[in-house]
Amino acid sequence: MMEVSWKSVFLDTKAISHIVEQEIITYTAINGFKQSIRGYKRGKVKTNLVRYFTGTFKRLMDRTYLELPLEVFSNNN
Repeated sequence: MMEVSWKSVFLDTKAISHIVEQEIITYTAINGFKQSIRGYKRGKVKTNLVRYFTGTFKRLMDRTYLELPLEVFSNNN
């Protein structure tokens, strides 16, 4: 379960890993996993836990990505 979840995180963040720090990605993945476990315990998971985690992680990562300052995206590093 954990290997599949982490593989999902790796594949989902492959394109933005040079923009977003690995620490932020890891923190977001842990937070998403915690939320997925809570959702599983409450009976909100309709498919399987990995798919639910992937959707939760993508939602959290989108929010994190949109909150980044504009200077991060400039090419003048």
